[in-house]
Amino acid sequence: MQEVPDLELLRRYVHGHSEDAFGELVLRHVDLVYSAALRKTGQAQDAEELTQAAFLMLAQRASRLHSRTVLSGWLYQTVRLVAAIFLRAKIRRIRREQEAVVEPNSDETESEVWPEIVPLLIQCVRAAGRS
Repeated sequence: MQEVPDLELLRRYVHGHSEDAFGELVLRHVDLVYSAALRKTGQAQDAEELTQAAFLMLAQRASRLHSRTVLSGWLYQTVRLVAAIFLRAKIRRIRREQEAVVEPNSDETESEVWPEIVPLLIQCVRAAGRS
């Protein structure tokens, strides 16, 4: 039995809402998409998310693909673009998290800070002893 071409399966999905046709496309191309995502991110969990995102984009844009589209190439390019966006967002998030970490005031040295803190600590200890 001859294998049904990708674009025929895509047409069946678009016009007949065939989940079986879309499922077959996923089975055919999931390894390619996942491996491309994994090469870009280096993290299995991130690669899984990007693989899902690429197939979601395929589902959303299936009706707009040209009849001469090579689906494996389209999916590969899509996952590369999605990965680039994902990694930029991840880098920005990490930078924001790092900036949010409270850093010690660089103007004050440790020896300058302790004289201010010691009296407060003594007051806390005395107050705790009274209760």
